[in-house]
Amino acid sequence: RKGAEAAGAKGDAGQPKDTDLFPAQGQDSGSLRLLASDVFGVQGLTNVYTMSYKAGQAEATGFLTRRKSAAEAQELAGAYLRFLADNGYKELAGALPGVKLLEMDGSFEAVGVAGALFFGVHDATSKDMAAELATQLAKNLEKAK
Repeated sequence: RKGAEAAGAKGDAGQPKDTDLFPAQGQDSGSLRLLASDVFGVQGLTNVYTMSYKAGQAEATGFLTRRKSAAEAQELAGAYLRFLADNGYKELAGALPGVKLLEMDGSFEAVGVAGALFFGVHDATSKDMAAELATQLAKNLEKAK
């Protein structure tokens, strides 16, 4: 939905807003959304910011959600990984440090946690796009933790 920046995306003094953590390169700046519930079909995945990206012919959606604690972010990431596995996604070996990269039929997902932030890439059309966007998100979130 539009107006995501008005719905709790404000950072503390000296901290960037969560929505400012999305990498700038390749983003469709008008695509920022706050999805309220059962995001990507996952029960309990709530209040997730998404941003659309494009690089050449490749497309992807970056996402992030701030949870109450690092433990909650880890638990949610685990639930999402189980959901992906249950739906046929396979983890790709040796992908990225701290980020799991998965693939099914040419669709790529990336999942990571940085402190209380659960983040990733949804429905990327290329492995390189998923890996690059996840790497940039991880770098931005690590700085803001």
